[in-house]
Amino acid sequence: MKVDKYNKSLFWQKVFSNINKSLGSSLIIIGIVLLFFNLIIAIILIGIGIFLLIKGGQQQLDYKRKSGYIIHNG
Repeated sequence: MKVDKYNKSLFWQKVFSNINKSLGSSLIIIGIVLLFFNLIIAIILIGIGIFLLIKGGQQQLDYKRKSGYIIHNG
């Protein structure tokens, strides 16, 4: 069975979006824990975590659009 480049790129796009979302969630949790010890580092980690969550969500939406999961009527 032949797999074309487009399917491989869609696969990796989904993998990287899931990595970004999980890494963002982890950084937010670590930031909340560090909030008790060091305020500046905690705020930075929470900010980076939110950025990664948003970026991963955008990549996942783009993956769904490109793969045909989201079909627009109209």
